[in-house]
This record gives sequence, structure tokens and C-alpha cells, in this order.
Amino acid sequence: MESVNNSKPGFFVQGRFLYTKDNEKVILRGVNHMFIWTDREGKSIPEIAKTGANCVRIVWNMHGRISDLYHIVDESIVNSMIPIVELHDATGQWTRLPELVNFWTREDAVQLIQDHQEYLLVNIGNEVGGEEESGEEFYEAYTSAVTRMRAAGIRVPLIIDADNWGQSSKNILEQGARLLSSDPEHNLIFDIHMWWPTERHNPEKTGYATVRERITGVLESVSRNLPLIIGEFAPVAVNGAREIPYKFIMAEAERLEIGWLSWSWGPGNFDSPEMDMTTHGSFNTLVGWGREVCVDSPWASRIRVSFRRLFKMRIFRPGFRTEAATSLPMAISRTVWTDGLRISGEARRMRMLKTASSISALWIRAKNPGICSFGRAFLCATASLTFSVCGPRPTGRAH
Repeated sequence: MESVNNSKPGFFVQGRFLYTKDNEKVILRGVNHMFIWTDREGKSIPEIAKTGANCVRIVWNMHGRISDLYHIVDESIVNSMIPIVELHDATGQWTRLPELVNFWTREDAVQLIQDHQEYLLVNIGNEVGGEEESGEEFYEAYTSAVTRMRAAGIRVPLIIDADNWGQSSKNILEQGARLLSSDPEHNLIFDIHMWWPTERHNPEKTGYATVRERITGVLESVSRNLPLIIGEFAPVAVNGAREIPYKFIMAEAERLEIGWLSWSWGPGNFDSPEMDMTTHGSFNTLVGWGREVCVDSPWASRIRVSFRRLFKMRIFRPGFRTEAATSLPMAISRTVWTDGLRISGEARRMRMLKTASSISALWIRAKNPGICSFGRAFLCATASLTFSVCGPRPTGRAH
């Protein structure tokens, strides 16, 4: 394998693949969830984690509270899933892209990203643009967006959705290399949403005889060395338009080592309830295609054994902000193993409360600018030792 550059603070792109800061290749496998409308408290995150998904795409908007988003991102990391935060405000609205960048470059949003930059991916905007833009317009608009976000101190991988409601691959494939080159961090991922129902397929417009041929043709474009993911797909499109060959999408993505995220955990897809993977947001209410994606399909086992090592034996720095210190232990305490034994009930909560409080205090002190570098290093090391009592959570399904 070619050598990889590990100078980034977290995930980075090289060639067509995503890597951790420790140079491990990551193929994203996860789900979308409409947190902003159905679950601002993040209660479904442990349930999603039971599938073994290594990522969750967090549907958010500019009106949501940053404090709520902090909690959802923290909880995703605690449950060993890569948080992918996206803004939904400009869906189908090309002219609103600058508004999204205004949000991302706000001081509190930049702080959120920097606090989690070892683990986080940022999807600039969901399906920005309701039609296919000219190649030059697409390039110029996203070059401006990326440059502004980098200038604000955002170094994590940025995900750019296709235009025309996320469904057009033309500008992604033709402008992707230019956008990567113009990004100061060279750290972009391109996202196509395969809302391509058979009943609406147009061979003349798409250039493919069938939807399956279109899927294969677009995905095989990764030979251009573009980092590509399938950010949304389901069995049906909006208003129940049929049929999207979702099993074929998964099979081709598996063959070509391309990441995907299914839409969506549910419930909440009122215009197309068949998109819902669950009936009540819990693992044991997975139904139909949701159960097939997560449990029954040949690729489900690949989800359950997917990449986890990033989250093991690491200090969970993001939650140790002063205002989060009291809530963090409750989140962490859901899955705690010490010396190979499970700790449960009130004893587990109290032990984690004490541990997290100690780490919080150490980190707050370590960040004090009045402390010398040696003292800061000593406090960080002590925090590491304090946290090590909790050990990694076991792989496989959460309990």
C-alpha cells in the first residue's frame, strides 16, 4: 500500500480513501437520522450503535442549539460511531450555500468542530441546489465555501453533496479533482445520493439503459481517484416512487470499497414511510429493508465488525468542557468494562461520575494558559491514567 500522510489532526483523505490519523483505512458504513426534528436528545444513538455501524450522519439545521449538537456528537463518539454533521437548510436551494458557511464559521460552531476534530466529518450542506449547476459555478461556489471554512480553522474532512437534490454525478465527477486541488487541506469527500427509482429512469437523460447500469457506471468512476460515498439511499424515493435497487447499491459499494449511509433510521419519513428503517427508533423495531440492511443481508456482518479501534483506549477530550462535565458520566456509563467485569446500576454511575469528574478537572487545569508546558504535559498524562480504568468497550452489538 502507498504511504499515507498523517499530518492532519484527525481523519484525512488520500487518493480515493479515508484514513484515520493513525493511517487506518476507513470504509464508512452507517445510517442517517433526522435528529433535528425527531431526536434532539440523541436517545437513539445507542440503538443505532447496536447495528455495528461505524458512522452516523446527523441531520441538523442552523436553528438547532449548539449545546444539543455537542451532546449528539459526544454520544456518537462514546458509542464508537464517527459523527458526520450536516446542515439541511439549503436542501434544493443553491443560493443559500453561503448561509451554511456563515453557520460553520461562527465561533461556537468552529469550537465544536475543533473540540472533536480527531473524530468528526463535516457535510457542508445537504443536497444544495435543486437543479444541475454549470461546472464552473459549482466549482467556484464550493471553492469559496471550503476556503472560508479552512480560514476559520476547520481542518477536518469536508463532504460536498452533489447538486440537483444530491442526485447528479456530473459536477462531482468533473469538478472533484479541481476542488481537491484548490482545498488548502486537500481533504474533501464527495457525496452522491442515489434517489434513482426505476419508474422515473430516463435513459436519454442519464446516458444509461437501466438504473443498475447507472449505479455501476457512476461508482466505477472512483477509478479517477476521487473519494466518493453514497450518502443516502432507500428502497423508494420521495412520494414512494419505485423501485430503487438498494441491495445492488450495497453490493456494488462493497465490491468497490465505497462508503454508504442508508436513509433513514426513522421513524419520521411521513411522505414515504417505507424509508423508515425502524418503527420506534430502537434496534428491536427494525423492520423490512432496515432489518435487511443491518441484520439479514450478506453485508450486514460487515457492518457489525466494522472499524472500531479508533475509539479504544483514547481520552474522550470533547466532553470535558466545563458545562458538559456533569452530563458526560451518564452518557459514558452506559457501557463500562473494568478488569473484564461489567459494572452496572448505581455503582457504575457513581464510579464513572467520579472518574469523569477527575478527568474533567485535569483537562480544565491542563488548558489553563498560566501552566507551564511541563505541568500541562503532567496533567494530561495523569488524565490519561485516570481514564484507563474504564478500558475499551467490547466490539459487536452494544448492550
